[in-house]
Amino acid sequence: KIVDFADKVISVTPISSQNYRQIFNLPHDKVITITNGYDEEDFEGVNEKTIKLEKFNVLFYGTLNRDNNFLKNMILTMNDLIEEELVDVEKIELNLIGKIDLSIKDIFDKVDNYKIIRYHGYKGHVDCIEAGSKSNILLLPSGPDKGFFPVYLGKTFEYLRLGKPILAIVPRNGAMEQLLEETRSGKNFEYNDIEGMKSYILKYYNEWLKGESSFNPDFENIKQFERKKLTEKLANLFNELAD
Repeated sequence: KIVDFADKVISVTPISSQNYRQIFNLPHDKVITITNGYDEEDFEGVNEKTIKLEKFNVLFYGTLNRDNNFLKNMILTMNDLIEEELVDVEKIELNLIGKIDLSIKDIFDKVDNYKIIRYHGYKGHVDCIEAGSKSNILLLPSGPDKGFFPVYLGKTFEYLRLGKPILAIVPRNGAMEQLLEETRSGKNFEYNDIEGMKSYILKYYNEWLKGESSFNPDFENIKQFERKKLTEKLANLFNELAD
């Protein structure tokens, strides 16, 4: 009744929009996609130059609750790279910023054979963005839960704006994977695809050693997710309906 009564229906991802059209048999132009986004002001003063730190920095910032234990496979991936002497243990680290459930931390510590994890606790939003600007790879995990198939994760658009390679661990062929491909911003892996994640990390690690980077995100595409542009899209929709 609600979608039939509505003049327009707004969804936050293309897959969700298509689901509404199919499930409720709605005309294509009745369902509009307006995604979440990022605020350009948050990035003012953030150093966006490529800075070669002493260690190759794989970074996650956010909350990890007890359902996020699948991220231990990222630690196992990095263990393999070290054990196979593909990366130098003294030149790589996994930085975790934010609240981490103690049970998850215990799991991580048990598999962190080479003590590469750095726990930083809670940091403010601007500090997280600054840390992201100095990272080499940004982690974007949700795990295998199919409930995440049609949605974008909360930090997605900030990560896009940071312009760093994103390693996502979300359901395959879903909204997140499509977005990463369309913006050339990263790659998505099954949570247990250790070999795939190893290859991805090693590619950028070797480029980092040489002071090179082949990463080339589509920033013109990414700019459409700036919140002022998204608000303009919403305002135009209101104006259209008011006419």
